[in-house]
Amino acid sequence: VGKEIFDSIRAALATLENKLAGNQQGKYLVTATTLDLVNMETGQRGFLLSGKEESLEPYINGNKSLKEHLNQLRELVGSSSVSSSDNQLVEDRVDAWMREAANPEIEARREMSKHDYTIEDVAEKMASGPGKKIMDNLRVRLQEIIDAEEVLIKVRSEEQESTSNFAISFTLIGT
Repeated sequence: VGKEIFDSIRAALATLENKLAGNQQGKYLVTATTLDLVNMETGQRGFLLSGKEESLEPYINGNKSLKEHLNQLRELVGSSSVSSSDNQLVEDRVDAWMREAANPEIEARREMSKHDYTIEDVAEKMASGPGKKIMDNLRVRLQEIIDAEEVLIKVRSEEQESTSNFAISFTLIGT
C-alpha cells in the first residue's frame, strides 16, 4: 500500500513540476517537497529497522517542512498554471500514505519494541520450537498417507486390469 501511494505522490509531483516549468520558485518548492518526502520515508524506515525513537526525527522534521513547502506552493497557485486541485492531490496522497502506511507501521514497530524478543529469537523458536516439531510430524504422517494411497492405487489398477482381462476372456469363450 505504501509503495502504491508513494508512487502516486511522485506522479502528482511530476505533474506539478511540468506545470511549473518556467517558474523557478515553483520548481524549487517541488524539489524541496520531494526532499521532505524522502526524509520522511527515510526516518520511517530507519525507525522500523532500529526501533529507536530518535530515528523518527527525519520523519517528523520532514513532515513539518513538507507542510511549509505545500503552503508556499498553495500561495503560488494564483500566479501559475497550477490549480489548487494539483496541490490538493499531493496533500491528499501524503495524508493517505501517512494514515494507511507510515503511521500504522510505526505503531506496529512500537508495539514490537515493547517485547524483549528479537527477530532472531523468533526465528530460532520457529526453527527449533514446538511448531517445527508439529510440522515435522505432520509431514511424516502425510508421507505415510501418500505412500499408502500409492500402494492402493497400484492394487486397484492391478484388480481393474485383472477384471478387464477376465471380462475379455469370458466374452471370447462365451462367443
